[in-house]
Amino acid sequence: MAGFDKASVDVAEVLGIDGVASELGVHGEAVKLQNGGCAANYLIGDDVVVKAVVGPDARELAALQVRVLEAVAGTRVGPRPIAGPCACETTRGAGWAIAMERAPGEAANVLEREGKVSKAAACGAIGDALGTLHAANLFVDEATNLGDPRFLERFLRVDGEVEVELSKGSADDPFVGWVRADDWRRLKKVRAALARTDIPAGLLHGDPYTDNVLLVVDDGTVASSKLVDWEDACIGPLCYDVACALVAAAFGGREGFEVSVAKKLLEAYTRRRKMDETEVRALPDLMFANAVACALYRWHQFHVVDPEAPAAAKAAHLEMQAIATKIENEKFLLDDDLLLLLGNSSTER
Repeated sequence: MAGFDKASVDVAEVLGIDGVASELGVHGEAVKLQNGGCAANYLIGDDVVVKAVVGPDARELAALQVRVLEAVAGTRVGPRPIAGPCACETTRGAGWAIAMERAPGEAANVLEREGKVSKAAACGAIGDALGTLHAANLFVDEATNLGDPRFLERFLRVDGEVEVELSKGSADDPFVGWVRADDWRRLKKVRAALARTDIPAGLLHGDPYTDNVLLVVDDGTVASSKLVDWEDACIGPLCYDVACALVAAAFGGREGFEVSVAKKLLEAYTRRRKMDETEVRALPDLMFANAVACALYRWHQFHVVDPEAPAAAKAAHLEMQAIATKIENEKFLLDDDLLLLLGNSSTER
């Protein structure tokens, strides 16, 4: 399952976490959890997580997560929000904190790596959670639209254009050359895919990678699943979340793209929400868009924002670049193959 080990890069520490928790109305011993891409997470007592979001848009992201978690509460696919946001100080400057219930379980990628759940079972649980979310047909006015011309810039959390940010790296960097090739052909393809308006849309998790899905597993069987880390929640084609999940979970091993794993995810998803043919045919381009966007984020984060990041972090974008290249080049993503993979029943509305 694709996923960079965030434990090697510590985003921030909250200064005075006990006071922040108290201001949010929660009490108990604070234990540091693994950071997200732009947040520091703490377990307070046994049942509450406090997330402190950092960065120039921290207040906006924190408030959006509360609003989104309120919106998805009826689906039970996300943790229940408790309080916030409130201002806090971190080792990376000002932040904004929110409190939410602790989602039970462990990350899907960790459970799979430790042999506690099969990849197929984990992917089925991810597909089920996404199908449940999307079947609710939710919208949140405050959420960014995937088709916003500056969505990629917001995803990277930069003020300037992506093209400008890439110029801050080494001119000899192969990744920079790969993105700039053929008059930015790949970047233009990404923007075009994200801007499509002819596909059913609604509230997206935005980053349903396997480290953002917590599973409760009993003797190898998934008992429940929760989507966490909603910083990238947005409005857009529902199948974009499916594309993200396929990028995260269905590549790896000798086979490259693991059709059997993809099938488990898609079958579980379509039991909750049917996909029409337009959505199915959009998956390859949206998968490519997500892989490139993720590669851009990792490259920018660990070559521009934090140039002293450890070697593993600095190479993290290469995994996503390789996946994007496979999607561009390999025949398994022919439209007819995807239709067959999903099965005829899944394309009925």
